[in-house]
Amino acid sequence: MCFCAHTFIEMRGTALCLFDHVRDPHATAPSLRRHVAHLFDADVFLHLISAARASPTSHVLIDALSPIDVSVDERDWTQSDFAADLQPLTNAYLDAIISSPGLSHPLSPLGCEQRNAGCPEAARRPTGAGREQARHDFMMRRCCAACLHTYRSQSKCLAMIRRAELRRGVPYRWVIATRGELRWLSNHPPLTTVLTEDRIWVPSCRNDWGGIYDRHAALPRKYADAYLGRYDEIKNGSALLLGDDFDAVEEIHNPESHLALHLDRHRVPIGRFPCVAALVCCGKVSSSTGSTASSVHHPSKNGSQVAACFSDGCCHVASEPHLAFKTYGKIDDCGEGESAVAQAQCLAKGQPWRPLSRTHRCPGLQRDVLQSLAMRDQKSTASDGHRGALGEPYVSSCSDPCAPAHNTSTTRF
Repeated sequence: MCFCAHTFIEMRGTALCLFDHVRDPHATAPSLRRHVAHLFDADVFLHLISAARASPTSHVLIDALSPIDVSVDERDWTQSDFAADLQPLTNAYLDAIISSPGLSHPLSPLGCEQRNAGCPEAARRPTGAGREQARHDFMMRRCCAACLHTYRSQSKCLAMIRRAELRRGVPYRWVIATRGELRWLSNHPPLTTVLTEDRIWVPSCRNDWGGIYDRHAALPRKYADAYLGRYDEIKNGSALLLGDDFDAVEEIHNPESHLALHLDRHRVPIGRFPCVAALVCCGKVSSSTGSTASSVHHPSKNGSQVAACFSDGCCHVASEPHLAFKTYGKIDDCGEGESAVAQAQCLAKGQPWRPLSRTHRCPGLQRDVLQSLAMRDQKSTASDGHRGALGEPYVSSCSDPCAPAHNTSTTRF
């Protein structure tokens, strides 16, 4: 199906792509159905690993969302599977990880190899305990995380969407890509009337990590192939071009910075809207302590296991103590949960979603990874949403469009 610039094609409907692990659908699926899927009457597409399909919780997800297509792997993919799938480029990527260690995280678990230099920082055994051991454990989680699983899951979703478009004879107008671990506290902003079709739209949840928040995006169809196509570019070798950029951004090495570089290379403009969803805790919350049971899977000696959960930290928002959100280790920061609760409370008071002018910029939304590259290239900051931009067009529901006001509303979600 051609999306040629000079060909008019009627586009209709919304596709919802659900990717990555879904560990607690009881906490997330009902809110995703209410605030996103049913809101847009979306066709749902779901990719599951084999273990997830066999688990009882997967049936909760499928029953709640009624996907029109489900893709299931024959088995859980390991580091060896990815190494085989990326041939003949596997050695080139391992060499790139050695020369640009920052690639070990966004290309994990390919670099999850303790016996050689595939993950050089994690391969160094700690000689002491305390801070040194903690850093080693952190690097192991980075190198043996599940980023390639996420990219591949998105690619599978895109393939299902393309097949559905061929069957229906009409392309979708919007594609919503979202993680199944997000708990939605309010309705997604309206498509087309508020979120315009000239750019992709990403929540502003205080979790960009120097790049672009990668847990949710509303994608006009013309940008969906680029956003969901990272694994395809890794397979064809295009991702090797990002190695030099990772060298230039020092410590900003993560999937979020990889996404920022990827979208920048494809010249995909970006807009923002306030966060109204946040990741739930990975483990089960103890009613007495508020802590979680760890669900982190550490790699075996042959690197055959990958991390199922990068962090098992759990936090609570003071105004909504019954809700538990994910945080990172012992970091006492519930920023994503706080942002989502504040915006949901604002919307519950009757504040409508409203678009702002195209010239509006929020200075706090800068992408560190692109700023670093702009400095390297000695380019001045731009204002078009591409490399070096200090912010993106923004839509809002509260009086302060750039920093959601925290309030003490008693509205419960």
